Amino acid sequence: MAKSLKRQVLERAIEIISDENHWCHHRLFSNEIDGFEFNNEFNGKSLKEQIKSSTRSCAIGAIYRALNELGLPLDESGGLNKNTAFILEEIGLNFLNRKNRNPNVVGGVAYVNDRYGHKVIIKELKKTLEEM
Repeated sequence: MAKSLKRQVLERAIEIISDENHWCHHRLFSNEIDGFEFNNEFNGKSLKEQIKSSTRSCAIGAIYRALNELGLPLDESGGLNKNTAFILEEIGLNFLNRKNRNPNVVGGVAYVNDRYGHKVIIKELKKTLEEM
């Protein structure tokens, strides 16, 4: 049986940030782990340009990167089109509504990524994938 597109995107996103050297927090994309560099080289760049020129992604950034790698369309302004945004929203809802959710880890994908760190976001994304 073929994998759903949503599953393919989440699997690829996990692969992208499974190595902590490719993960960051507090920004979608960065070349620094903390994402707080003062001269943000991504100001004014489209989503596609940010994906291309960054070495690190947060969990949401990794999902964007996976969507892009799998050839899902981004709109002309470099954002997500309606169909692509729907896949991102479904992944977010799956993440929030898991049956076996860790009661000590609260919040959506971006919050968990930034608040709890690399190990926790990877673990929680993998649990989400298992329940899909």
